[in-house]
Amino acid sequence: MGLATCRRCHTGAETREHLFRDCPVAKEIWEKLNICWPSSVANYGFLEVLITMFESHSISKCRMITCALWAIWANRNRFLHEGESRSGSQVADFVLNYLKELDDLNHFFPIFEEPILLKYEEL
Repeated sequence: MGLATCRRCHTGAETREHLFRDCPVAKEIWEKLNICWPSSVANYGFLEVLITMFESHSISKCRMITCALWAIWANRNRFLHEGESRSGSQVADFVLNYLKELDDLNHFFPIFEEPILLKYEEL
């Protein structure tokens, strides 16, 4: 039994890599957020690629990457289960607005100090 085809773009198998990186909708999101997936990790698994991305970006950019991954997944589910379709640009705008709201809340209600960072190996 083969892999299902992406119902969003119909151009690739619906894998993690396709959904989060290779689908034209995902590519549009990453481009608008000015985030590039590393090209030197062709033989890495999906988790290793994410680890590489998190190790090479600032905390702020890592927040954006995490929020974008969540928004891509939510957008996919909304498309499949509710028939609602948003463009990559709309999803990227959502990510930027959501992070701005979080930053604004933190400004008015400072709850957390600087986050404690642990490397993946320390977990």
